[in-house]
Amino acid sequence: MRPTTVNVLVALLIVLAPALAVRAATQVDDKAAALMAKHRAYVGWQFGDGTFRTMRITGNVTNSKGEQVTKVVMLSDGLLYHNSYTLLDRGSVTEHTGFTGTLFWRSNVNGFTTPVYGDYAKALASFTMLLREGTTGLPAAFTENKTIDGKSAAIVRVSLNNGDPIDLAIDPETGAYLQATIDPDGAYETTYHFLSYQDVLPGKKMVSSYRIDDDKGVHNLTSFEPNIPVSDGDLHPPSATASWTFGDGTPYPITMTHDRMLIDV
Repeated sequence: MRPTTVNVLVALLIVLAPALAVRAATQVDDKAAALMAKHRAYVGWQFGDGTFRTMRITGNVTNSKGEQVTKVVMLSDGLLYHNSYTLLDRGSVTEHTGFTGTLFWRSNVNGFTTPVYGDYAKALASFTMLLREGTTGLPAAFTENKTIDGKSAAIVRVSLNNGDPIDLAIDPETGAYLQATIDPDGAYETTYHFLSYQDVLPGKKMVSSYRIDDDKGVHNLTSFEPNIPVSDGDLHPPSATASWTFGDGTPYPITMTHDRMLIDV
């Protein structure tokens, strides 16, 4: 029996399918590589190229009314960092977060410091790479074209070891990131909407303002001091400002309610 045209076509598709899939994946990756290269050219640097070894960034967070509610100081040496957040709407108490190179930590308003583990640490690792312009050195794949905040964008997903994937919405005309979604469809999914970039050195840009998810508040990074001296002590968690003491053992009543525990002391 002579093979029909349909049978021949089916056979060709079976033979060529793996090659076509590899070619399509290569084309997608080539598109992602071109978009990431455009972003790298737009900001003028990438993490690890020696442009910024250390950095002090100061700024603030404003609420939906434009009122300043938080003062921010971000100190870094490579990937190591120590951030301070002074909460103006909570009596000007200060919270701290940081990364030692091996673990993330956070310190509450009393200065009690605890390590951060698990999935939240993975999300923090991805956010650290995002703000440090480390994303252009990560494996990347183009996924789709999409409209983001009224602008045409190309979506590129990057991945990193011990971190969450990041979906980057890139302006195909300029290379600027329009937004970034960390852990898409995951438990720690968070979207950062980038509003502006600022020159830190001539031709070297960093993100200078952004919103998070649907929050109307704006994170403003207003002052950048690159390559300043940063000591180990500067990156160390703060000392505790509160302490515990123990009494003489006199018992105090504890009252349990539906949603809280009350202790009169």
